[in-house]
Amino acid sequence: MGHSRRDRGVVEVSLSEDHAPHPERQPHGPEAGSASNRRRRWWLALASVVVAIGVFVVGSVVEDRREDARRAELASIPGVLPHMEGPLEELWQEQIGTEVMADDGVAAFAHAGLLQGVDLASGDVLWSREYGTDEACQSVERVRTPAGSAEQGGGDVARAPEWIACRTVHEVPAEGPEGAGVSTVVVLLVATGTPVAELEVAGSVMAAGGHGPDLFVASSVAGEMQVQRWDVDSGRLVWARPAPEGLAMTIADAGRALSVDDGLLWWGPPGTTALDLETGVELPEEAPAPGGRQVADGGSLVPLRDESHGVAATQVLEPDGALRFEVEAEPWLPPVSDGSADDVITMRRVEAGLLPGSGAVVGVDARTGAIRWEGELFAGVSPRIQVDGVLVAVGGGRAVALEVATGETLWESAARIPPNISTMSDGEVILVPTFDDSTGLVLAAREVRTGEVRWTVSIPEGTLYAGFFGDVVLVRASDGTALIFGAGPREGG
Repeated sequence: MGHSRRDRGVVEVSLSEDHAPHPERQPHGPEAGSASNRRRRWWLALASVVVAIGVFVVGSVVEDRREDARRAELASIPGVLPHMEGPLEELWQEQIGTEVMADDGVAAFAHAGLLQGVDLASGDVLWSREYGTDEACQSVERVRTPAGSAEQGGGDVARAPEWIACRTVHEVPAEGPEGAGVSTVVVLLVATGTPVAELEVAGSVMAAGGHGPDLFVASSVAGEMQVQRWDVDSGRLVWARPAPEGLAMTIADAGRALSVDDGLLWWGPPGTTALDLETGVELPEEAPAPGGRQVADGGSLVPLRDESHGVAATQVLEPDGALRFEVEAEPWLPPVSDGSADDVITMRRVEAGLLPGSGAVVGVDARTGAIRWEGELFAGVSPRIQVDGVLVAVGGGRAVALEVATGETLWESAARIPPNISTMSDGEVILVPTFDDSTGLVLAAREVRTGEVRWTVSIPEGTLYAGFFGDVVLVRASDGTALIFGAGPREGG
């Protein structure tokens, strides 16, 4: 205790760590104040350590939260798998046939005259349905209404259950235009196998797509392509109209070519004329079908096709449909993207005398059409995913990553690509089939930006297909065996 004093009725008390030494015992020379200085330095050092630990802990928490937010953002991108912390775990394998569709943890497989619904986690058969040799079953791509559109009232809507359409074409016309024929189409729920409709559709059904309670059918009627809208709940034909020009060019991928927004329907490649959703009447004054990925300042891409249906040039349109610029190149864009580096469009030059898909890859300024950088041919290589400005492409026996802004090759590796492969990535790593000298064919998890291999998992030598299916990875071997690998459940799924 030091001292106290009274001043105008207020008592002030001061505390001191050290008692003042007696003058005769006051240290002299270098020892003066050494003890108190040592204590002070010790406390300062301790305080510094405590502060450093606090900063480290807070920084780690912030970084963890930032990483969690980033992974959640990646998981929301269509086509991106749940985060893969380590090697995939084989859940089960079975000779089960060709996959058709997946929904709510159930996949439908066609094999030996049976269509079966299989639990993806366990391999258990949940439902089964016979189908004839003259019947073909296909997935129905359900169109999602864009968030905030008039049909949603500005909000989200519940995801519709997935459908399978099984069709049988009758050679003898039952009714309708002569020579048109009739197809019986049975619509099933993927999750349960429950039939929800049986429709008699004019013509030979080529493709099907869904939106809400509606089934849209592209059918060949007396040699002409036709679009029909059916109400599945009532089994009623709402309307039938001639198909928009260009639908036949994308019939193999017709589900993705179908889009619906604000009372308008587009079915065909980018640039296709809009149809009135209620009547099927063409509306040429409305904006053409969007061109897929948006680019800088709301621009969209519309490939222009020549007489052979190849891409001759690409237009970039303003949000109001006005032409921004046109370039003699075709889009070279991945099916999975986080929208990064949208000021540069990766494209492949269209040059006279060259085979389709053999021109050099270039980076085009999305605002002006100027060439930002020139790349190589990348023959046989297809873009797969773009994340944080890095594009990864595979094919032609290799995998390669490009910095989209500059065209710089960040990494390249050899790859053993099956005849069919889909993008398998969680946004941090991409699974690339690779031959390993010690273990044979593997799926190698390569970091998107660096190409570093984090882990591998073995797959059969005769793999014909590898891709994600629902929330798992499906590998199909040449003997019909399906292997299912788990990557963990999708958050919120």
